[in-house]
Amino acid sequence: MAHCNDDHASVLADGTAYDVHARLTSHTTRITARAFNDTTTEDGLTDWYGTIDITDDTAVWAISQADEPKLRLANGEERTFFVADSTPDGTGLSIRGNGSVPFGD
Repeated sequence: MAHCNDDHASVLADGTAYDVHARLTSHTTRITARAFNDTTTEDGLTDWYGTIDITDDTAVWAISQADEPKLRLANGEERTFFVADSTPDGTGLSIRGNGSVPFGD
């Protein structure tokens, strides 16, 4: 099951808050197990990923270099993430998180 988020957010990086726009998707892996002629399917690991658009070059650098950046969404949910890469145009970052998803159901 996948959920999406496309909204304003902020990133807390080394004590400073930066305004960003987050475009995120989550994905939960389904696990199927068979035992004694019975098959069950359950949710497995969930991860979330996407891009954050940032208008300030200094903020892009500060967020990418932070030890434990936190994303705070408009709904108040806050999660730690890691920076996977910068976007091709250099105005944002590709990010990944795992565990509970900060958006969706």
